[in-house]
Amino acid sequence: MNQLLLKETPAPGSTVTVTGARAEHIRTVLRSKVGDTLKAGVLGGLSGHGVIRSIEKGKVLLDSFTLETPPPPALPITLAVALPRPQSLKKVLHFAASAGIPELILFQSARVEKSYWNSSVLHPEELESELIEGLEQGCTTRMPEMKFFRSFREFISMTNERSMDFHRIVAHPVPDQPFTQKQDAEKILLTIGPEGGFLPSEVAAFEKNGFQKFSCGRHILRVEFACAFLCGMLI
Repeated sequence: MNQLLLKETPAPGSTVTVTGARAEHIRTVLRSKVGDTLKAGVLGGLSGHGVIRSIEKGKVLLDSFTLETPPPPALPITLAVALPRPQSLKKVLHFAASAGIPELILFQSARVEKSYWNSSVLHPEELESELIEGLEQGCTTRMPEMKFFRSFREFISMTNERSMDFHRIVAHPVPDQPFTQKQDAEKILLTIGPEGGFLPSEVAAFEKNGFQKFSCGRHILRVEFACAFLCGMLI
């Protein structure tokens, strides 16, 4: 945790109580003491710091907040990922939040196990918790906007409706397939499939609907690694 994220702006002169795992992180990992300043921010708002007034096992009290710094600019990338297995999904959520991805789309493809949609990670409270963990890691406050498509066809249809907004690319492991961004496209829609890849029919559907194929080489990466690697190549 590089920044404590609060859900609401503290009122002047008020005290904020932090409990549970985050309090223990402050106490045992950051090894903060009474009187120390701690980086803090407000969800969707400004960042700054607060002052620790009390610290004990499982409980930290802060006050005297100064919040004046806006969050870093969002990346010009919308990330669309075929829904991965739950443990990988957590890492994708952490990456998207910490890296400043403004929009994260999860969708169904042929090689996605439909049971993944029943994962507890997709419950609203769990999603928020994982995203906040990413925001605290990345020292930012903007929560990615989440969208879900349980149908591959519906996902493709949505991308067509927004075709003027993005240069649309699909990650596919083919050699010698460099990325060339269109000069009039300021934003990118990066689509990443499951570790087994998209079916040939799905790749054909992407190409038919205006997606450019893009590859980082012959190596097959885990979904969470592919997200970070490819976003890094594109910005």
